[in-house]
Amino acid sequence: MSADPVLATKQNDVQMLNLLLAHMDYFDETLDQYGKTALMAAAQLGNSESLTALLDHFKSCTKNTDLESYLSIKTIDGFDVLALAAKWGHTGIIDILFTTECLKPHLHLFDFKTALQQAAKSGHTDAFMRIVSCEACPASITLEVGNELTDKAPATPVRNLLLSGNYQTVVNQEVIPSLPATPISTTCLMNKK
Repeated sequence: MSADPVLATKQNDVQMLNLLLAHMDYFDETLDQYGKTALMAAAQLGNSESLTALLDHFKSCTKNTDLESYLSIKTIDGFDVLALAAKWGHTGIIDILFTTECLKPHLHLFDFKTALQQAAKSGHTDAFMRIVSCEACPASITLEVGNELTDKAPATPVRNLLLSGNYQTVVNQEVIPSLPATPISTTCLMNKK
């Protein structure tokens, strides 16, 4: 049986996770050997039930500063929770992170640049497009990563999408325009909502 929230999350043992969280009135900042929190483990593994249980627990904790500190933690490889979800292509996790009410005021804490780079490097076009379409994702970061991809990156599904001219993706039943063809211009990104 799991002894802490990180292990319970890695095992996707939601029942054990909920039992542990019921006895905590604080954010558990236990890290595994790679510097991952339980939230990061859920994001990396795509465990949406564990992620939702952790986020529900965060809502009941009293200090918002703890949440900010928790969301700012990075693994030893420099990945935050969003970058881990992007690297592994877990679009459902990305959607949860962007739509959970308790996280909305803190979206600016996510490392959008690393998340976009990891989604692109791993070939997860849907994850890349969801991150680009997030209102909290700075246009300057999108421009920088987009230019990296179109200028010198090896062929990947995301780079191919950027170069192809097919710039629409469906997120939550809405058609969202994505990045323009090369070269990416700031004029096109100013239309980003």
